[in-house]
Amino acid sequence: MVCSAPRAPGDSGRPRRPGRACARPLKRGVRRHHALVYYFVLIAPIPATLVLLALQLGALARYRHKSFLMLSVATSCGLFDLAGVYGVTYIHSHGETAPDSWFYASAFLLLAQMILGVWGTAWLFRSYGQISSKVSSQGRSSGAA
Repeated sequence: MVCSAPRAPGDSGRPRRPGRACARPLKRGVRRHHALVYYFVLIAPIPATLVLLALQLGALARYRHKSFLMLSVATSCGLFDLAGVYGVTYIHSHGETAPDSWFYASAFLLLAQMILGVWGTAWLFRSYGQISSKVSSQGRSSGAA
């Protein structure tokens, strides 16, 4: 979309003057609202991910099931990915270019988080299904006796 300032006065055929913005600047309250949403989106994943990691590590310590270990590693990869993304964003905001290795490392961590997270969750659900079927079969066998 090309944004331009209004046409030159009169019926002249001159082209539009190039403008800096398409619309009026945002009002002060709107800018403040956007800033709050921006900082929420930027900061909220950190405590939420730390809480998930604490829950996963607590479940691992209590139940010793390897799916919780896999989920904890996936969540840790997600935290390191967030740190990499924030680092690249910080470097770019200062007019510098981040090393390509940061980009590739962040992409690898994100991929690891996705694969291990899905795998760990599927493993946990499968184990829960096996336990649930054992409990229901034991209940039927004790009820029949």
